[in-house]
Amino acid sequence: MKIYLKKLIAVLAAVIILFSVSPSINTQAAGLRIKTKTYGYFNPRAKKNVATIEVSGLTKAQKITKGSVKSSNPAVGKIMGYTRRAYRSSTAKVDSKSKKSSTYSYTYTIRVKVLGVGNTNITYDIDGQTYTTVLYIDEFKSPLQSITVKGINSGEDFSSKIDFSKGNTVMNFDSADVKKAKLKVTPNTGWRVVRMSCENESTGYEYSKVSYSKSKKLKSLSMGNLKAKYDYYITVTLVDDYNNSAKVTIQLQTPSGNKL
Repeated sequence: MKIYLKKLIAVLAAVIILFSVSPSINTQAAGLRIKTKTYGYFNPRAKKNVATIEVSGLTKAQKITKGSVKSSNPAVGKIMGYTRRAYRSSTAKVDSKSKKSSTYSYTYTIRVKVLGVGNTNITYDIDGQTYTTVLYIDEFKSPLQSITVKGINSGEDFSSKIDFSKGNTVMNFDSADVKKAKLKVTPNTGWRVVRMSCENESTGYEYSKVSYSKSKKLKSLSMGNLKAKYDYYITVTLVDDYNNSAKVTIQLQTPSGNKL
């Protein structure tokens, strides 16, 4: 009996210790989805560099305390402001046993003006508790190593001509008669192509490939035969390892309509 009691006391002691070191759970914040870190870029050639931080899963009553949003390193990132949006999810009534219902969730987007390379702690208060998201800023480099279109620009790589300083960019070339046209894209390290497409609005002609998988990489797109009498819109969308995106649009215009 004494041995049994000693074992029981030991087990109870272990349980007490376990509960004493377990972190407490804030039930009010249970639905919040807050990233402890996020990433952005600083492009010295761009007129404005902006990074965003999203805080989602809030209830109607939960709000970021006014004046609590701060940056620990304004030389890297300065708070511009934040917006709150409501998202509605509805369930339709399909039979006599089901009920129609709606639920709402709320999301904040904090905007940070990026002023340099480095990192800064973005802090904000919700329900009296302070949360922190570390914003890491790297120097922006082109996401493209090379990009070519058979029969366009003499089939040469024109990635060096693309300027991402204004965000998404557009390149203009003359349309041409091209048999078995092919788009080839090689992204730089840390980036991958998630969508490639070629469209002709006049004929409804469209070729496209989409893959958001990190293992299945998009490298080329066969676009059939191009004709000089039509305009084409070729787009390439890339994302990096932090889900930042960049987009290139190549406009192939009939020679008479090409102003450049």
